[in-house]
Amino acid sequence: MSLKLIFGLPVAEQFIYTKQLYYSIKKFCHDPLVLFSSDKDIGHSYDRLRKIKNKREYKYHQLQNFIFDALEEIRNLNFDYFIKLDSDCLFANSGIDGIFAGKFDFLDSVDENDGKCNWLWAKKFSENIGSYHRILSDLGLSRKDARISGCLGAFQVHSKEAVNFIADRINIIENNPGYLTMKQKGLCLDELIVPNLLKDAGFAPRLTYLHEGAPQSSWRMRWRPYIGKEEVAYAADRDLNIMYHPLKRDLRDEARRILLEKIGYRYGLKDMAALSYDRMSSLWANRI
Repeated sequence: MSLKLIFGLPVAEQFIYTKQLYYSIKKFCHDPLVLFSSDKDIGHSYDRLRKIKNKREYKYHQLQNFIFDALEEIRNLNFDYFIKLDSDCLFANSGIDGIFAGKFDFLDSVDENDGKCNWLWAKKFSENIGSYHRILSDLGLSRKDARISGCLGAFQVHSKEAVNFIADRINIIENNPGYLTMKQKGLCLDELIVPNLLKDAGFAPRLTYLHEGAPQSSWRMRWRPYIGKEEVAYAADRDLNIMYHPLKRDLRDEARRILLEKIGYRYGLKDMAALSYDRMSSLWANRI
C-alpha cells in the first residue's frame, strides 16, 4: 500500500497495551507513524511510536480533545490519512488497505434502519441539534441533510484535507456556546462532532459498517462485550480478522494473548513485569 498513514491514540492505561498495538500496526502496515498522547504522562517515544504533547484533558466521552491535539500536531506533515485508534484494539491480519479503495475524507459508520438511527449517542446528539446548529452558524455552514453522522472511537479515519479543515477551525469550535453546552452534557462528542462537521462541510464520507454482523465481516469490532477467547481460538487453522475491538486491557486475558501469539508477538520482561504488577494490584484490591 503506497498511502502514507499516520495513526494516533490517547493513552490512559499501562503503556504495554500501546506497545502491543504498535507491534500489530507495524506487522501489517508499512513504515507507519504512530502518535500517542497522555494527560497522565504515561509512556515514552521509541522507533516510529511518538509521544506528542497533550494540550487538553482527556476524559471518557470527551476524547475529541485528543483528536484536536493530534490534528494540530500533524497538520503540517506529509500524509494521506490519519487513523484514530484506541489502545484496546489490535490488528491481526492484512487488509486495512481495502478501506482505502477510492477517495474519501472520513468514515461514517452510524447504523441506521429505515432511516431511523438506533445508536444511543446519535439519538442524544439529535435531541441537542440546536446546539450543533450554533456551531455550524459560527463556521458559516448549514446542515446538508437530517442524517446524523458518526464513527466508533476505536477506528476513525480522516483525509489530509479533512484534518486541515478541522484543525483550522478548532478554536472557533471550542469557544462556541453550542459546543460548550454539548460538551457539558457529555454527549460523546469524540464519535460525533468531527464526522458531522465534515459531512455538513461537503466532505466525502465512506459509509462503512465495520461492527460485528456487518457486511465487512473481516472487521471484528463493536463497543461491548469484550472479545472472548472463543471468538479467536478458532483461528488456529484459519485467517484472523483484520482488527479486533474491544480487547480487555489485561495481560492475563486469553483472547489478547491468543491474538498476539498468532501474529508473532512474544511476551518479554517488560510484559511480565506489567503482568506481575496487574496480579499484585488485583490481590491488593481483593484483600480481606
